[in-house]
Amino acid sequence: MKWKKLGRIFNLENNIGGITCYAALPVYLQIEEDVFRIFVTGRDNEGRGHAYYVDYNMKDKKIINQSVKPSFSPGKRGCFDDNGAAISSLLKEKDNTIRAYYVGIDVGAMTRYNASIGLAETNNNGETFVRKYEGPIVTQDKNNPYFVAAPFVIYDESIYKMWFPACRGWEFRDDYWFHYYNIEYAESTDGINWKRNNSIAIDFQDEYEYAAGRPYVIKENNIYKMWFCSRASKDAPTYRIRYAESKDGKNWTRYDNQEGLDISESGWDSEMICYPNVFDYNGNRYMLYNGNRYGKTGFGLAILEEE
Repeated sequence: MKWKKLGRIFNLENNIGGITCYAALPVYLQIEEDVFRIFVTGRDNEGRGHAYYVDYNMKDKKIINQSVKPSFSPGKRGCFDDNGAAISSLLKEKDNTIRAYYVGIDVGAMTRYNASIGLAETNNNGETFVRKYEGPIVTQDKNNPYFVAAPFVIYDESIYKMWFPACRGWEFRDDYWFHYYNIEYAESTDGINWKRNNSIAIDFQDEYEYAAGRPYVIKENNIYKMWFCSRASKDAPTYRIRYAESKDGKNWTRYDNQEGLDISESGWDSEMICYPNVFDYNGNRYMLYNGNRYGKTGFGLAILEEE
């Protein structure tokens, strides 16, 4: 693969909307032929994540609208998402309702945080999202004691399929709490009640890598294709975007060296690239992604030049 960077398309320094801090986890929704509504997670003064959107005209390559208030905010105090709600995956249902699978954050007592997966819906293209439930749909259980995070969901072969980061434990070293997580796979008949079998889709590549997350999956010519991000490697401690393929969605082969998108020599994405979100427009394939500091420097766009 060979991607060409088209540059940063949203810069918080020039923001005129309601986003004041961070623009993480970009996820698109096509609302018109040329207009893509891109949802991102911004943070308030307390560091809690809220969902905002930017409307981007792909034909003219410019932002034409921004939300000035959140489309979705943290839950009630004491709920699993009272310290942040980050939309990670959008899925249009047969009745045109759009489901938003999101990660809810609450502050951990002995670790930096806990996270679970929740479900919300919108009938107005994301102007507002309404929680389906106040509790999570995927969370810790007796066999899975650690957090789960940013999911991606498709409806395929008459079932719902989810890929999501699942924590395998915490380790304190070098004065920092490291959270180890790889990517797990689960299935559901209704998209609400999920069956987890500890099916690992993407595992750690080597002894250096300790996090693999934010998957994005498409099925093309009977092949599942996944873009995700992972950290670290022998040569780099920060996130890079990775790629894998599968025949069944469960067993994956990584092709990290063939992804063809890396950090820049300088600028907003020179330290890391992460949180890919892939879409097709006008016969071309594009990728939204974050750069340095997990989205604090905004997000950019790349186009696939060679498969």
